Amino acid sequence: MVGLVFGIYLVAARLMMHSFESIERNDASENLMRAKRGFSQTIDDIYTKAGDWSTWDDTYEFMADHNAKYVKSNLLPSAVSMLKLDVIMFVDTEGKVFHALPIRRDHALEAPHPGEILAALDLQQLQSNPAVSSRGASGLILLPHDSMMVAVRPVLTSDEKGPSRGWVVFGRRLGDPEIADLRALTHLNIGMARLDDPALQDSDQLNVAAGEASKKDFVEPLDERTIAAYSTVKDLWGEPALLLSIQKPRTIYQQGLDTVSLARTLILVAGAILGAVILLVLERSALARLSRLSMEVEKIGSGASAVSVSGRDELTRLAKRINQMLAQLRAGEEQLRVHNDNLELTVQERTQQIEHQAFHDKLTGLPNRALFMDRIAFALSKSSRTNSGTATMFLDLDNFKLVNDSLGHGVGDSLLIAVADRLNEAIRPGDTVARMGGDEFTVLLEDLHNVEEAEMIGKRILQILRRPIQLMNREAFASASIGIAFTSDSFIAPEALLKNADTAMYRAKANGKANSVVWNESMNDHAIERLELETDLRRALDNREIYVDYQPLVDLTTGSLEGAEALARWKHPTRGIVPPGMFIPIAEDAGMIISIGYWILEEACLQAVEWQQSFGLKEFTMSVNLSGKQLQAPDVVERVADTLERTGLLATSLKLEITESVLMANREDVVAKMNRLRALGVRLALDDFGTGYSSLSTLSMFPIDTLKIDRAFISRLGDEDEAMAVVEAIMAMSRSMKMDVTGEGVETEYQMNVLRALGCHTGQGYLFAKPLSVSDFSEQLSDRGRRALRVGKPGKSKPDKKAA
Repeated sequence: MVGLVFGIYLVAARLMMHSFESIERNDASENLMRAKRGFSQTIDDIYTKAGDWSTWDDTYEFMADHNAKYVKSNLLPSAVSMLKLDVIMFVDTEGKVFHALPIRRDHALEAPHPGEILAALDLQQLQSNPAVSSRGASGLILLPHDSMMVAVRPVLTSDEKGPSRGWVVFGRRLGDPEIADLRALTHLNIGMARLDDPALQDSDQLNVAAGEASKKDFVEPLDERTIAAYSTVKDLWGEPALLLSIQKPRTIYQQGLDTVSLARTLILVAGAILGAVILLVLERSALARLSRLSMEVEKIGSGASAVSVSGRDELTRLAKRINQMLAQLRAGEEQLRVHNDNLELTVQERTQQIEHQAFHDKLTGLPNRALFMDRIAFALSKSSRTNSGTATMFLDLDNFKLVNDSLGHGVGDSLLIAVADRLNEAIRPGDTVARMGGDEFTVLLEDLHNVEEAEMIGKRILQILRRPIQLMNREAFASASIGIAFTSDSFIAPEALLKNADTAMYRAKANGKANSVVWNESMNDHAIERLELETDLRRALDNREIYVDYQPLVDLTTGSLEGAEALARWKHPTRGIVPPGMFIPIAEDAGMIISIGYWILEEACLQAVEWQQSFGLKEFTMSVNLSGKQLQAPDVVERVADTLERTGLLATSLKLEITESVLMANREDVVAKMNRLRALGVRLALDDFGTGYSSLSTLSMFPIDTLKIDRAFISRLGDEDEAMAVVEAIMAMSRSMKMDVTGEGVETEYQMNVLRALGCHTGQGYLFAKPLSVSDFSEQLSDRGRRALRVGKPGKSKPDKKAA
C-alpha cells in the first residue's frame, strides 16, 4: 500500500508539473506576442504621424516650391521635438533628399545621417511595389551604428490626391529610451539585440536562441527562477534583423512546485488516515460503513449530488469533505460555463463591431468607400441579368469648409450627420448612400430604366437639402454639387463609374454649385482644360491679364448715373476673354480669390477717386464684390480700411456686395464684421437677392443698406406672374426695413418701368449700358454720355452673364 501511494504521488506530481510548465510556456508566448504588438504599435504611430504631414496641402506645395515659410513654421527642432523623431526627411520623386532635418534628441549620440537612411531605405525598390507607392510603408532598418524605426509616405494633397511629389520619411532610433518606453507600455522586461551584434554571437545561449527564434517563437527557462521567450523582428524588407526577448519570473512554475508539495502532504495525510482505518477494519461495522461510503461515491457518477454516511467519525467527516468538494466543483463548473458564455458573446459582439467599423464611416454610420465599391460591383453584375441601368452620384457640399472653419469642427460634424440623414430620406429603398470622407458623399442607384430617373432623384436631393438645418441653436443651410454617372454596361469598372460621377460633380460646381450634372465623354477634356486654366490663372495677376470693367448703376427716377459696379475680366494670351463664370469658381477652389478680390478692390477704388476728381462727382459710388473667403478671413475689416487709406477713396463712396450664402455660414461672426465695416462708413449690399434662403426674420439681423434683385426675376417680368410677385415681395420687404433696392439685368423699357413703378431706386443692365472699359466708362461720364444714358436705350451687345 505504501508503494501504491508513492507511485500515485510520482505520477500525479509529473502530470501536474507538466501542466504547469505548459501553462508557463503559453503565458510566456502570449507576453512575447504582446511585446511584438507593442513594437508594431510604435511603428504604426510613426506611420500615422508621417501621414498627417504627407497628406497635407502645405507639404504638397512645399515639395513644389521649397518655400521657406513652411520650413520656418513647421521644420524647427523645437517644433517637432514632441514627435520623438530623430530625423524628418523630404525626398523627391527621383529619390534625392529635398529637405532633411536631423534631430539630436540624445546629446550623447550624433544626429543620424540622412544619406545613410536613404541608402538603407532603397526607395527605388519601394516604389516598385504598387501598394507601397500609393500608401507608403513602415518598418525597421539597420544603419551601420543604429537600428531605426521608419515610416515612408507619399506626398499627396489633403484630399489624398496626386500625383505624388515625393516622400516624407520619419525616423526614430531604436535605442535604450525607446526600449524603456516599450517596457512601460507592455509592463514587460523586454530586450532587443541586433542579430549581427558580436556580443550576441559570443553568447552560446543567445546564439542558440537566435537560431531557434528564426524558425518560430522560442521559449526556454533560464533557471529555476526565470524563463525567457525569444522572437526575431524583421526589417522593412522582411529579413530577420533583431532578436526580441522577454524575461519573467517563473511564478507559475513555483506555484506548481507548491501544489506538488501540497499534494505530497495531502497524500501523506491520506496515508495516515488509511493506516488508522486499517487498524480499525477489525471491526465489521467499519467495513460495512466503508462499503456504504464506496457505494455513495459511485453514485456520484450516475447523477447523485452528495454522499451520506452516518456516524461521527473520520468516515463522516470524509463524506462531508467530499460533499464540500462536490459543491465547489459544481460552483466552479457553473462559473466556468457562465464565463465561457460571456466570452463567446463578447467575441461575437467584438467581431461584429470590427466588421462594421471596417466597412462603415465612424461619424455618420454610412457605408465607407470599400463597402460602396463592393456594392457598385454587385449592382453592375446584377444589371447584366436584369438588363437594367446603374447610376452613381458624387456629392460635394458647397461652402462646407466655410461652416467648418467658422463654427468649429463640432458643428461641421453635426452638419455632416444631418446631411447623411437627409440623403437617406431622399433615396429609394434599396439604394445606397456612402461617405467618401470629408464633405463628399456618394449614392448608388440600382434597377434604373433610364438616366432621367437618376436626374429626378438628384433634384429631390437638392430640394431636401435646401430645408434649414438646426445645429446647436443655429440655423444653417446646406447645398451640394452633384455629379451623376449612368451606365447600362455591366462590364464597366466600378472605379471608372465613380470617377465619371466625380468629374461631373466638378462640372456642377463650375456651373454655379447647388445643381446636378450628368456625365458625358466631353467632360474628361473639360477636366484637363480646367487644370490648365488653374495653372494659367496663377500667373494671370503677375502678367496683368486680369483687368476690371465697370457697369453703370442708374437712378431709375432721374435717369442719371449714380455709380458703377467693378467686374473682373481675364484676357488669356491664347484663349482670349475667359468668361468670369469659368475662372471665378476656379479661383475660389484654388485659393486665389482673396488675392484677386483685393486687387480688384484697390483698382476700383483708385478708378473711383480719379472719376470723382475728373468729373466732379462727389456722390459717385463704386460697388465691389466681396467673396465669402474674404469675409471669412479675420483681417477683412483692416484690409478694406487699409485700401481706402492708400487709395484716398472716402468710405461712403464704397459699397461692398455680399451673397446670401455667405450670410448663412456664421451669423455672429459675419454680423460683427459687417458692423465694423459699416462703422468705417462703407455701405453694404446683398447681391443676387431672392435666390438664397434669407427670410425677413434672418435678414433683419444683418446691417444691409441695399438689396440687389437677381436678374433671374427681372428677366421674367411680364412673362411670369410668379416673378412679379417675388419682386413685389422684395420691394415690400425693403420698404419695411428701410433698404435701397437695385434691379439687376434690366434689358427692356418695360422692365425699367415696372421697377420704377414699384419704387425700385436703381437699375443695372444692358438697357443702360454693358460692362465698359475705363475709357468707355469715362466717355459715359461726360455730359454727352450722361445725356444719352438718360434716354435708356438698350445696349448693342447681347446680354452676358454677370461676373462674380
